Amino acid sequence: MTKSPTDKPEDNLLRLLSPVPGQNHFRFTTIGRKLVVPPQWRIQRRIIEDFHLLFVCGGKGTYRVGDRDYPLKRGLVVFLTNGVPYSGIQDPNDPPQIRPIRFCRYDNHTGKMSPWLGKPFSVVCQTLRSSYFEELFEGLQRCQMTLGEEHRDLTTSYASTILFELDHEQRTLQTNHDSVENRIQQVATWMADHPLERDNLQALSTRAGLSPKYFSQEFKKRFQVSPKTYQVQQRLIYGRTLLENTHLNVAEVSEELGYPDPFVFSRQFKELFNRPPKDFRQSSQLRE
Repeated sequence: MTKSPTDKPEDNLLRLLSPVPGQNHFRFTTIGRKLVVPPQWRIQRRIIEDFHLLFVCGGKGTYRVGDRDYPLKRGLVVFLTNGVPYSGIQDPNDPPQIRPIRFCRYDNHTGKMSPWLGKPFSVVCQTLRSSYFEELFEGLQRCQMTLGEEHRDLTTSYASTILFELDHEQRTLQTNHDSVENRIQQVATWMADHPLERDNLQALSTRAGLSPKYFSQEFKKRFQVSPKTYQVQQRLIYGRTLLENTHLNVAEVSEELGYPDPFVFSRQFKELFNRPPKDFRQSSQLRE
């Protein structure tokens, strides 16, 4: 089902920020210094009533938000509204270094809490500008410690900037991801349309405008096989088409596909289709 714009976490984040600072402001219950989590640190499934913001300065571990796991490593930013379940574990050999923040939104006129009333949501982003985000978190912590609650406009401004920048980072990464996916899909389509071509990884990645390593990693994420394996599969699928729709025998199809040895073709074919190529040739002959 296609989500409406307001179902997207990024859009919800902007909606949460829209009354700030004109109608609402933020008050902070926790603005933690940079800390290395203690040996006993472990968060069992937890749901809080305020907002949770976290920056990972370093170390390793795992954060589970909802039903999805995220590796804790430098540059990760996590934002959760009230009602989002989360948990966390550390790598005892390299415990996470974090900056946690807990805060709520309040009405400027009544002073009462103004909680998020929409569906609970989260935004989790492995940021590209980790040093910039760390400076923002440090600035918020310094501002709160130095000026205190009476300068809520400034602390609210810092927190709003962090969330606006998080929204921008998430959208930028999503746009880049969509662009990469499209380019990889175009190369996959080209391989399916040209099963007899034998472009190497360098040539295929050049078609996508990506480095060979990154292209290979992202291709495997999308198709669960390497580009080379996918190329072989497309060649074998074309071979099956030839067996089923022409009078070529197995050796002739093997030669057509560029295999110097028909036994290699037969072995790869059986690995993919769980049947030898002769079975498809026989079924073709039965239909004649």
